[in-house]
Amino acid sequence: MFALLCSMVHAQKIVSVYTADEHKQPLHEVTMVIKGSDGSVDTMATPPPVVEFSSKGSDGKMDNFTKKKEPIQSFTMKEKVNYEITFVKRGYLTKTAFIDQCCNAYIGDSNICFENFCDVMEAFKYDHYNLVVCLEELELNRLFTLDNIYYDYDKDHIRPDAARELDKLFTLLEDNPAIVIELYSHTDARGSDSYNLDLSQRRAENAVAYLHQRGVPAYQIRTGVGFGETKLVNSCTNGKECSEMAHQQNRRTEIKIVAIDESKMWHKEYDTRVKSYLVTNNGVDIINSKGENVNVQLGKLTKMD
Repeated sequence: MFALLCSMVHAQKIVSVYTADEHKQPLHEVTMVIKGSDGSVDTMATPPPVVEFSSKGSDGKMDNFTKKKEPIQSFTMKEKVNYEITFVKRGYLTKTAFIDQCCNAYIGDSNICFENFCDVMEAFKYDHYNLVVCLEELELNRLFTLDNIYYDYDKDHIRPDAARELDKLFTLLEDNPAIVIELYSHTDARGSDSYNLDLSQRRAENAVAYLHQRGVPAYQIRTGVGFGETKLVNSCTNGKECSEMAHQQNRRTEIKIVAIDESKMWHKEYDTRVKSYLVTNNGVDIINSKGENVNVQLGKLTKMD
């Protein structure tokens, strides 16, 4: 959700987004759908790794050249407008990142928040933000540990900090309607084995219920499973003294991608998301979800003849 437009006026800033994989290695030909809180929608794509071009030499002959390109796209951020940027590439989990110009967390001399980016750098002199977004490979049976979804000792309720992280999972599932997950909950080793197994099951069911209440369809979560203390991530076993932080690491939530439905691979809301594409010297030719031919280049979305 966009925050209310704030009264503070910001000068226009240039935003450059570098697309990478989860190891921060360059990831080219990523489609970006940029939605502004003013109702604007723009589509662009980061370039292929190599671009071919021709140039006439002094002898009048045409020579062919190639040039390496970084996976970077730029756009101008309007004053007092918040942005959702959805990143799409075949074989990777779709991700939505957010730019909120009205938040309370200050970067430099402006109150702008960035969410779901790997890195944020600001060049004050040039009113320019350099952002990095990292996409994760879409793999069947891949296991993810959700950051900061912790529980109080002996409790199964969703803490406010955990709710914020589950909201990020909601966005991930909304962006990727093709994936079906299982959700796993784990406890620390304090308490009996049987009690912890029951406690973790209640925690898993509460997390699944929260996601369904947020709007995740039933088909996307196959089940919630509690493993109790059977899969500890550290040496804090029964009877061993450990810090509260160490115990909390074991009280974690994980998701596993257990199915991928190809028929739901592309979200219907974004007509410009890539279903197939062909890289050309002039950009990226794609077929969108309406079957239309479009050409994406240099921040513009232009229908092809």
